[in-house]
Amino acid sequence: MRALSSPLPYLITSSPPLMPALTVEPAALDVLPLLGDSDDVKNAVVTEPEILPNRFEEMLPRELQLQCIKALILICDEDHVRDIRDGRWTVFRACQERWVGSVKGYREIIKLSRVSHAWRSLAFDGQLWSALDLAPYSHITKAGAYSLISAASPFIKHASILGLPRLFPILARSLTAPYAPGTQLRSLNLRGCRHIKTGPLHLLISTSPMLESVNFCASAAVTNFTTTLLAAHCPELKVVNVNRCPYLSGSGIIALGSTAAGPLVGCKPPRRSKIRELRIAGLRYANVDVLRSVGEHMPDLEVLDMSGSRLLGDSAIEALVTCTKDSDCSKVALTSREAGHDPAEMAIHYRRLTKLRHLNLSSCPEITDRACSHLAHAVPNLEFLELADLGGAMKDDGLVHLLETAPHIRKLDLDDAMDITDSVLDALTPPPPDGHSSRSSLQPTPGEKLEHIILSYATNLTNEGVLRFIRGCPKLRILEVDNTRVSDSVLREFVRIVRKRKTAGAEMVAVDCRSVGKAVVSELAQQTRPRRGWKAWEAQAMNYDDGSPHNEAPGPGPSLTPAQDECDETKVVLKSFWSWQAVDTAAALRERRKRIAGNRRYTEGDLQLAHIAGRGRPNPDLVRQERLEGDGADGSPTQTGESRRRSRWVIRWSGGRGGTGGSMYVGTEPAVTADNIGDERSCVIM
Repeated sequence: MRALSSPLPYLITSSPPLMPALTVEPAALDVLPLLGDSDDVKNAVVTEPEILPNRFEEMLPRELQLQCIKALILICDEDHVRDIRDGRWTVFRACQERWVGSVKGYREIIKLSRVSHAWRSLAFDGQLWSALDLAPYSHITKAGAYSLISAASPFIKHASILGLPRLFPILARSLTAPYAPGTQLRSLNLRGCRHIKTGPLHLLISTSPMLESVNFCASAAVTNFTTTLLAAHCPELKVVNVNRCPYLSGSGIIALGSTAAGPLVGCKPPRRSKIRELRIAGLRYANVDVLRSVGEHMPDLEVLDMSGSRLLGDSAIEALVTCTKDSDCSKVALTSREAGHDPAEMAIHYRRLTKLRHLNLSSCPEITDRACSHLAHAVPNLEFLELADLGGAMKDDGLVHLLETAPHIRKLDLDDAMDITDSVLDALTPPPPDGHSSRSSLQPTPGEKLEHIILSYATNLTNEGVLRFIRGCPKLRILEVDNTRVSDSVLREFVRIVRKRKTAGAEMVAVDCRSVGKAVVSELAQQTRPRRGWKAWEAQAMNYDDGSPHNEAPGPGPSLTPAQDECDETKVVLKSFWSWQAVDTAAALRERRKRIAGNRRYTEGDLQLAHIAGRGRPNPDLVRQERLEGDGADGSPTQTGESRRRSRWVIRWSGGRGGTGGSMYVGTEPAVTADNIGDERSCVIM
C-alpha cells in the first residue's frame, strides 16, 4: 500500500504485487530457441545469487570475535594519538569532532549492535565493558543505559556516572541483583550525583567488598553511617573522596579510621587501614579527635584535603603528627624549639613520620603559621602544600621552619598570604652550585624541585627578592604574582630563563600589578601567549587560536592579527591586563567578520522561499537583511545600501571607560582598529 499525492484528501490505492525479477545474460538472448521448456533456456536465464559464507560467525570462536571488536577501541585511540603526534589535530578539527580516542571506539561498538542479534550480544558482552564510563555520553537514555548495564553488570570493575544522577538507580539495581552475591567493583565515581537515595548507595557499598576507590563528592546521600559501611565492608579501600558532603561530620571520619583498623583479635595484630588518599574538604566538626584518629589509624596516608574546615585549628594539626615514645610507628624526637614550642621548655617531643605528599589546608580561618611549625620534621616527603586564603594569619616564622624541612616540595600555594616577606623566598632558593662541594643528589635542598608557586596578594615581597628566587629555582615553571609589586624586569627575566631552560608549559600570572606596563607585554609578544589553549570539542566556546588556517573561514572584512598560537607549549603563558586585550581584539574581529558575512548570506531566492514558508507573508528577519544589503552589481555598497546599513548603528549602547557608565553614539559603526578594539567593554576574567 502506498499513498499518492493528490489535491483532494489523501487517497489510498493498492499497488500490484511485486514479481521477482529474473537475471538474463545479454549474450544468451540472441541464441535462445523458441521452445520455452528447453533445459538450455532454463539454465541460461535463471542464475541463483551466490551466498558467501559468514566466516566471522561460523569459524571464529566467541573469544576471538570479542577481541576483533575490542580492537576498534585500540584503533581509534591509536589514530587520535597519531593525529596529535603528526600535528593534524588542530583546534578547527577538535571543534568538529566530538568523539575521539577510546570514547569514539566504544561508540562504534554500540553502533555494531544494530547489525543483528548476534552482533548485539557481542557488543553488550561484559568483557568489553569492565570499565564503564558513561560521563562522556551525557545524552544516553535510561533504556539504553539499562540494556548496557544489565548485560555487563557481572563484569563491571570501574563505574563512573559523573554528573548523571538519573542513571544511579539503574546502576545500583543492576549491580545489586538478587542472583549476584557481590559485585566486582574496584572504583565507583558518583561525583555530581547530589540528590540520590541513601538506601541503594548503602546496599551497593555492602555488596562490593573489593572497592578500592570511591568518589562521593557533594553527595547528599553520604552520612556518617556510609563511612562506617565503607570501613566495615571494603577492607581494600585506598581512595576516599567525600568533599562537601553536607550530612557528613567528624564522627564519620573517626568511624572510618577506627573501624577500618579493627580491634585486636587474640594474638593477631590489628588490621591496618590501607587508605592513602582522604579528601574531606568542608568537613563539619573537624577537631582534635578527628585528626588524632586519622594519624593513628591511617599510617599510609599520602593525600589529605581538609580545605574549608571552619573549626580546624593549630592544635588539631599537632594532634595529627604527635605520638608517644612507645607508639608503634616511625617517629622522631625533637626539642621544644624544633617542635614549634617555647624554647625554654626542657622536654622531648615525639613526632610521627608521616607519608604525606599532599596537604591542603586552604580556607581554614583558624589555621596560622604555628600549624606549620608543628608539621616541621614530620612530613619529609611533602610535595604539594596548599595554604591559600589564610590572610594575615600566615607569618614567616612557622612557614620558613616547615619549608626548611621539606626538600621535595614541588607546589606551594600562598595565595592571600599578605604578611609574608622575602624570607620565605630565601628559604626556598637553593644555594648556587659549588664546583668543590660533593653534595649528593639524593639529598635535595628546599626549592630544587619547586615547579609551581602562588604568591598572589603578597604585597610585602620585593622585586629583587622575586628575581633572586626565579634565578635560583632550576625547575620553576609556573609563577603567579597577582597584585604584587613586581615590575617589568621580573617578566623579562622569567621569560628569558624558562626559554633558556627549554621548559615546556611555563606560565606567569601578573594581573593587577601596577608596575607592569604595556610596553613589556608588546616586547614579549613573540615569545608568549595570552592563554593556555587546549584542543577539544568542549573548548570550542573559548575560540582558542593555534595558528591553523582553518580557524578563520575566508570572507569579507578585516583580517585577524597574526596568530598567537595559544596551544604552543614552547611559548610562555603570560597573563596580565595588557595581554588579555589581545584576546579581546581577536574575538571582536572574529565577531565582525561573522557579522559582515551574515549580512551577505541571503539572496533573492532565499527571500522567495521565505514568502512561501510564511504563507504569503515575508520573513521579517530576511527582509531586514535584504534592506541592509544594498550591494551594487560590482559588489561594492551602493549609496542607498550604505545609508540603510548605517541605521543599524543609530542606537547602540557602549560601555563607558573608567566606570563612568555608557554612552550612545549615532552614525556608522566605528572602525575596528588595533587601538580601539575592545575598549567599549571592561576587562574579562581570565
